[in-house]
Amino acid sequence: MINLRIVLFFIGILISSLGIAMTLPLLIEIKNSEINATNFLISTLLTLFFGISLILAFKKEEKKINVKDTILITTLSWPIMIILSSLPFYLDINCENYIDAIFEATSGLTTTGATVYKEVENLSSGILIWRALLQWLGGLGIIVFAIAIIPIFNIGGIKLFTQDWSEKPKDLHYRPKEIAKLLGSIYISFTLIILILLCISGLNFFDAFSHALTTIATGGFSTKSSSIGYYNNFFTELIIIFGMLAASLPFTLYISCFRKNFTSPF
Repeated sequence: MINLRIVLFFIGILISSLGIAMTLPLLIEIKNSEINATNFLISTLLTLFFGISLILAFKKEEKKINVKDTILITTLSWPIMIILSSLPFYLDINCENYIDAIFEATSGLTTTGATVYKEVENLSSGILIWRALLQWLGGLGIIVFAIAIIPIFNIGGIKLFTQDWSEKPKDLHYRPKEIAKLLGSIYISFTLIILILLCISGLNFFDAFSHALTTIATGGFSTKSSSIGYYNNFFTELIIIFGMLAASLPFTLYISCFRKNFTSPF
């Protein structure tokens, strides 16, 4: 039997994490005194209000989750996250309609990389970072965040993990919280390495940060309409190529390498 209360509680955690992520482009917009600061403030407050309300409303529910709950959480969380993450796009003057906003958010969270914007140089820095951040979150961040948080409430987070990944828990020989820490550490470490290398290659910090987020997610969003080709820099292209190759491998392979067991992933 599906426990709708625990489903809504968990979705509240995911929504709240999305709202927290929105604060980064909000701060960037405020710092640069750009036009979308108010839009991001509205989007952030609405998202956090929705997420925190669900958490507070269902926090006293006994936190036991079954397979049906997990499937429903996975099914409902994607469209809800897409709708909420589309708000900054919809409020942006460069977005023509809500369908375009949904398309951009969907492309970001699913790391598809297609975009409705013809000239991304016309976008504010907050929107550019939000596009990159959505791909970074869609790549792994939200899942890792969920697995790290769920065990605190005595929820079997590994079940959600195996919904989106093919590896079996017994093959990893780690508890869900340990898996989350390892995956999160690997993901963040790769992001930082790519960021540093891109800065060394000559990109300014903003562009390097944006491309580091989208490279590790293998997403493809860029701060330039001509993408990496804009820079005409062989070293930059090489970093992106190897970064995406590294990100395309199963992250459990890196966990196995961490355990000095190189044969278990195959």
